[in-house]
Amino acid sequence: EASAIREPCRRRRCLVPVCGFYEWQKDGGRRIPYYVRPRAGGMLLAGVWDRWRSRDRTQSITSFAIVTTRVTPKLEFLHDRQPLMLSRGGARQWMSRDATESDLDALLEPCIPIDLSVVPVSAYVGDPRNKESRCVEPVAASLAIDRDVH
Repeated sequence: EASAIREPCRRRRCLVPVCGFYEWQKDGGRRIPYYVRPRAGGMLLAGVWDRWRSRDRTQSITSFAIVTTRVTPKLEFLHDRQPLMLSRGGARQWMSRDATESDLDALLEPCIPIDLSVVPVSAYVGDPRNKESRCVEPVAASLAIDRDVH
């Protein structure tokens, strides 16, 4: 666990509800974007938050970061890390004030708690000005990834 997030992981955990996330697969000199989304509904990612003062000390700023973990073998073709996806039970445990360090360590193990679709999308998504639905439209067949069974 990186020292920068050690304290937030202990005391400032949060849930980040998302419809999906992007990963860019390296293929030689090219980068191919994929949209990873649940096959049904949304998903919860583990996050940490912090509150700090602006440099000029005039504003209180609240920010968050999504926690990542080692990649599960099912997604390693995309990247060597993945967001920490949580089941409903995992989300309750992540937010529990009673969670021990070993409880949290267990949640950090790579896992896919929901059925996913890995959707190849256009490089159009790579421009941060582009926000419309075209960013998640498939450009080729999706890959189904089944949840891990524990």
